[in-house]
Amino acid sequence: MKRIIENIIRKRNPDFRFDENVSLSLLVSLLMEKGIWMLRGMKVIFYMKKPNRILIGKGVRWFNMRNISFGSWVKLEDYVYLGALGKGKLILGDNVGIGAFSRLIVS
Repeated sequence: MKRIIENIIRKRNPDFRFDENVSLSLLVSLLMEKGIWMLRGMKVIFYMKKPNRILIGKGVRWFNMRNISFGSWVKLEDYVYLGALGKGKLILGDNVGIGAFSRLIVS
């Protein structure tokens, strides 16, 4: 199982390797958590946005979603707030990660 997961990750990062001390139970726990984050990412469909591999932690909020644009593999950790009230757009490009309790506000 560990090898299968490693091979999947290598499709995106060819040099990736798990440390030998990483247990299978830890991997399963991590995959379950990130799977839940990916399901939360599907809620952008309700705002007429394409869910392009977005991972959303718990408590993430946004204001004026029509001015927010997401790239591929965007990760918003727990309790991130995105506000896009300004004239311009808030654009999160590919492979962007925003840490927990962060606020990005365009005014």
